[in-house]
Amino acid sequence: MILLLAAAAFAQSPAGPKAGTPPVKSAADLPISKATRAFRACIDSKAGAVPASVTPEAGADLLIKQCEPERAKMEATFEAMIAPFPQPVQVKAREEYRAGMADGRRVIVEGLRKMRETKTK
Repeated sequence: MILLLAAAAFAQSPAGPKAGTPPVKSAADLPISKATRAFRACIDSKAGAVPASVTPEAGADLLIKQCEPERAKMEATFEAMIAPFPQPVQVKAREEYRAGMADGRRVIVEGLRKMRETKTK
């Protein structure tokens, strides 16, 4: 929730889009949304190549590591987005970001499990 508020405020703030850039039409147009989609697309594109010999948990870690450039860009974009806000807001936003990343890892683990179940049926 705080991330959505921060994203909306960022889009409207002086620290947001530079002069001459097109206005943001929706949350999907925000740099953080684009960076998140790129990270997700990287994970999705590599998920089928995770060796069956590794656990789903290790596979999730492998995918996240393989998509490090996209993850790093997403994190840098996030940090830039929250930089204009007071420290307490930044702390809360980072907590939510870390929780979201942990949830995302759990989703990857479950996705790998389901892929394997489907292949064995």
